[in-house]
Amino acid sequence: MILSCPQCSARYALSEAQLGPSGRKVRCRECGHTWFQQPAAPEPPVRVGAKPAAKAPEPAPEPAFDPFADENTPAPELENDSFEDEPWHEPETEADFADAMAAVEADRDDPALHPRIPRLPRMPQEKKKSSRAGWVVLLLLIAGLAAGGYFARQQIVAAWPPAALGYEKIGLPVPVPGDGLLIRNVRVERLLEGTTLILVVEGEVANLSDQPQPVPTMRAALRSIERKEVQDWMFDADMAELAPGEITRFRTEFVNPSGEAADIVVTFSAAPVS
Repeated sequence: MILSCPQCSARYALSEAQLGPSGRKVRCRECGHTWFQQPAAPEPPVRVGAKPAAKAPEPAPEPAFDPFADENTPAPELENDSFEDEPWHEPETEADFADAMAAVEADRDDPALHPRIPRLPRMPQEKKKSSRAGWVVLLLLIAGLAAGGYFARQQIVAAWPPAALGYEKIGLPVPVPGDGLLIRNVRVERLLEGTTLILVVEGEVANLSDQPQPVPTMRAALRSIERKEVQDWMFDADMAELAPGEITRFRTEFVNPSGEAADIVVTFSAAPVS
């Protein structure tokens, strides 16, 4: 037989065997409405010799309802309450109906009949492995910088002489290129050969120490008015080693110097002449 929810008109297919001879309470899966469904009334027996009553015109047949046509169509919920020992009584007044519905709601909210499931504690989330990998990369980077600063300290001091003081404070004294030597009497001259401008730089290197000293590669740098280097080049002095108190000369030429050059600085360098 076909059931229809009186609240939302949802339709369900249910056999008479499921209802039983006395009927039972059912609940709509769509809106939750609960009602008592009685089985279909049996047809009256036909008396012998009685004239059959005129049949009323049959209504148009309703489309067959197949409960298995759509797998998503739910069946109505059958209440576990048995009405065989406790028959259904229709409420006589609105007050009786309200009391009956209140009793149903009380049974539904009764914690003894419907115990609450305690909420489980949230599982701690696993820490991402990427954070550990990031720390490893950072440590490797710091170790690489420290190793480079240790093994290339002489080149660092040659490029930036004030770094020698920092190395000396941590117990790693670095000899400055040209330590014990003095560059003096630097003279700059500009020569014009045709349309080519040539810058000539001359000077002396003196050994002021009491030991023989090698003469490292020399470096000349042209600077602007703002003390920024605009051009530089390497060259060698006339002698590669000086005895105590000995002096050697140097002379270098540079073609087409920059027009921004305002002065020149001559120093020693740890890099060889390329």
